[in-house]
Amino acid sequence: MALRLRARVRSHRAGRMATAAMVGVACAGAAVVAATGVASVARTARAVPPQAKSVLAAVTRETKQQEALRKSTWKAAWSTLDALASIGDVQGADAALRSLLSLMMVQTPHSAALSGSDEGKLRTAYNSAIKACSNAGNASQASLYYEEMRERGVRPNGRTYGKLMEACAKAGEVEAAERWFGLLGEEGFEVGSIEFNMLIDAAGRCGDGPAAERWLARAMEAGLADTATLNSVVQAVAQHSLEAAETLLTSAHDLKPDLITFNTLVAAAARIGDLAAAERFFEEAEAAGLSPDVVTFTSVIDAAAKRGDAPSAERWLDLAIARRIEPNAVTGGALVDVAARTGGTTAARSTLDNLRTSGVKPNIVTLNTLAATVAQEGDFASATRIYDEAIASGLRPDLIFFNTLLAAAAKAGDLQAAKEWFERAEQAGFTPDSFTLNTLISAAARSGSLKAANRWYNRMVTSKMQPDVVTFNTLISASARHGEMASAEQWLVEMSRTGEQPDVVTFNSLMAAAARKGNLACVERWFARACEVGLLRDVGSSLPSHKQALLAYTSLMKAAADKGNLTALEHWASQASSSGVTLDATAFHHVVRACAYRGNLETAEEWLERAQREGVPVQLTVHNSIIAAAAREGDVARAEARFSALAEVGLHPDERTFSSLIGARARQGDLAGAKVWFDRMEASGLHPDIFHVTELLWACKLSPSRADAAAYAEQLARHMVQDRGIEIDQKFLVVLGKVIGARQAADLCRELGLDPDVVASRT
Repeated sequence: MALRLRARVRSHRAGRMATAAMVGVACAGAAVVAATGVASVARTARAVPPQAKSVLAAVTRETKQQEALRKSTWKAAWSTLDALASIGDVQGADAALRSLLSLMMVQTPHSAALSGSDEGKLRTAYNSAIKACSNAGNASQASLYYEEMRERGVRPNGRTYGKLMEACAKAGEVEAAERWFGLLGEEGFEVGSIEFNMLIDAAGRCGDGPAAERWLARAMEAGLADTATLNSVVQAVAQHSLEAAETLLTSAHDLKPDLITFNTLVAAAARIGDLAAAERFFEEAEAAGLSPDVVTFTSVIDAAAKRGDAPSAERWLDLAIARRIEPNAVTGGALVDVAARTGGTTAARSTLDNLRTSGVKPNIVTLNTLAATVAQEGDFASATRIYDEAIASGLRPDLIFFNTLLAAAAKAGDLQAAKEWFERAEQAGFTPDSFTLNTLISAAARSGSLKAANRWYNRMVTSKMQPDVVTFNTLISASARHGEMASAEQWLVEMSRTGEQPDVVTFNSLMAAAARKGNLACVERWFARACEVGLLRDVGSSLPSHKQALLAYTSLMKAAADKGNLTALEHWASQASSSGVTLDATAFHHVVRACAYRGNLETAEEWLERAQREGVPVQLTVHNSIIAAAAREGDVARAEARFSALAEVGLHPDERTFSSLIGARARQGDLAGAKVWFDRMEASGLHPDIFHVTELLWACKLSPSRADAAAYAEQLARHMVQDRGIEIDQKFLVVLGKVIGARQAADLCRELGLDPDVVASRT
């Protein structure tokens, strides 16, 4: 009995040991499956005792499910990465890439050798991340991904290098694109026309026409150039020189241009408003057997719009319709543009209404053009209504539209409205650009709030935007206009600190501010600084440089005239002439008025006569400044002689002209002479106001014939109030009282139905 019991115990222990052994083998098998995958299950199964196979089968089923889940998760994660890459979301794509790497348990940059399958997956993931960079034009981040994948032991393929080249092309980094092109060939991958086109595109984006032409020549030598290559080069070169693009097209005679080629040239001509060139390319396209499409016609119409040539735009529209080419929203935008340029808001609105009647729905660009037109005319309220109209039409205004409304508010000097539109742009999901913040700085400057301008500048800096020369010129000009010269000079220092170089506009702002203060030494100092850096030398015939040089010399001459420094005035006038600068009406206006104001009447008239000899049209205000100065000096003969000269130059006197002449006679007590000028004023169709009547009363006050003067003064008061409806004021009542007596003046007021106390309160 005892022996049977001990045998049974030994049998039980042996069974337990066998079971433990089978479980151990099964667990070992599961570990192998987990580590090596389902493919090794068969090999593992052969090594497992029959009793453990049921356990191993369960583990295998679970492992298959886990592997299927892992594959499904990886595929979903890669789809997310690829979708983000397609829209150029570099930040989102990077986060998706990191998730994929974590999923594949690639935790460190330096890992063990990868299996072919894993390397392929990682290459696909990295290529997608580089694709995001290529779509965003982020060449630097694309390069970092390349380095990272090499560190992980992932070999790039042709697609990798292609996307790296594309990223550089979009960033306009020609040399970097060329380096990737070289590596593509060194790695033994096939180079095709697409890669050449990328290099040409990179050259075009940075304005390197010679590089684009060089790569075209290499592509032609390799037999890889096609019409698409030609189009890439033409587009690259045409962005900077239409003439060079036309020459290139002629030289590349082995490549046949298509409609895209000619449309590129027509569009380039339209951008610079060269209607003749646009029409010539249109004709060449037809001569090549091509049929111009709506893009071609729209570009020609746009060229006419840029020139403000409405008849030509309408002629080309009629031709398009005759050929059964329906205008689209872009065509409509060009037509609205030409209407706006030639007829303002009314014409633009009428054109838009006609397009709608014809079934052409305006796009956001068209409505932006209309908004910009009304904003240019100072109608900010209408510009905002056009925004509402765009929203009601289901259109989504872009940042350009918001910038247009910001600029309209800035022009109106409405800083609060500009700020509100800025906030609405942010709420709409737009990131403000440098134009946005420059506009806000300008709005603050126009409203006279230098502190607000400073705040917007700080916002620009904290937003990691680089202030440009426009930013600093606005701040310098605003400070200078408000007499804050120290602040203006401090902005110049800040400009230098950020690496921006002042241009001629910068120095002209400083010179104009100093000239307004009559500080000739300061103007001369800034002029010397501008010359030192070569901004005001060799003016030549360039229109922009001539205009800026003219502004500089005008400031110098105005400051000299204000100081009464005739020697300096002549010196700077002579210097302007020797520099090839032709003085304009504004320059003469400043000099003549400054001389007249200081009482240098002979010098003022000499400069006026010089302007007339040089054929410079002189405005009435310049003549009026001499007449007024002569009247103040009591030189009635000179004032009246200048009046007589007006008819000789085709100018008609205005209220200010007669005011000076009436005042000149009045101050001499010449009532008869003052009455002559007063009557001549009325005879010319001008209506005297309270100021002219008061001047005539002064003539009565100073007239030696007191009785006649008193009678005339009373008669004048009755006539002005009863017949002319002029509202008399305190000054009139005081002077009238000096002529006829204060009591009589008060009585006359009551007789005319006026309360003397009320009249006395009017200033």
